[in-house]
Amino acid sequence: IRDIGVTGVQTCALPISELVQSSQAQRVDRMAILLSALVSEREHVGPVTPDLFESLLRPEDGVTYVDADGDTVRFGANADADDLRKTVDVKGGGTLTVTRSGSYVTQLVSDAVTPVILIGVVLLFVSVLGAILLGRNLSRPFVKLAGTARDLGAGGLSPEPEKYRFPEAAAIDRALRDSADTLERRIRREHEFAANASHQLRTPITAPVLHLHGDFD
Repeated sequence: IRDIGVTGVQTCALPISELVQSSQAQRVDRMAILLSALVSEREHVGPVTPDLFESLLRPEDGVTYVDADGDTVRFGANADADDLRKTVDVKGGGTLTVTRSGSYVTQLVSDAVTPVILIGVVLLFVSVLGAILLGRNLSRPFVKLAGTARDLGAGGLSPEPEKYRFPEAAAIDRALRDSADTLERRIRREHEFAANASHQLRTPITAPVLHLHGDFD
């Protein structure tokens, strides 16, 4: 059950993680296209400066613009190896690269997946608890039957009647009681036979004994 629960949580969490990363990558792509269009327009009226990007980027974003002459303009967060990035060509020359912090994306994935994991843990706990209770419920009648069998072995041939919800347990109980009845009848017949045999043996022996007593008297 535990392995099934863990697998289920992983199965649910993985698509969510992929969805978040895909969504963030698409936003970076769209931002790169938008900024390249703005840069292209700005080049017609003056030089491109960092203030062009200030109102459009979030703290976790960064942009690097390299114009046709090789001059570079940077703004925002410094790029790391694990960042999401998109590089596009700028109309009129040059390239523009937009990055989004990998740690920020990781945090978004964690925020999205954590509730799923918590729900999975709760469901796993409930399923384990349910399995334990179900196991106890299923085993209880057979524990009683084991007690009945021990009582029969110890000589208790009249076990208290029990009602069982499971047909299998009821069938075993009937078989045990039938065996107890058979043993009881057999023991009763043996006792009756022994008592009758003892009486039959005493009757012919009594007369000679009495005769012998009379002779001695």
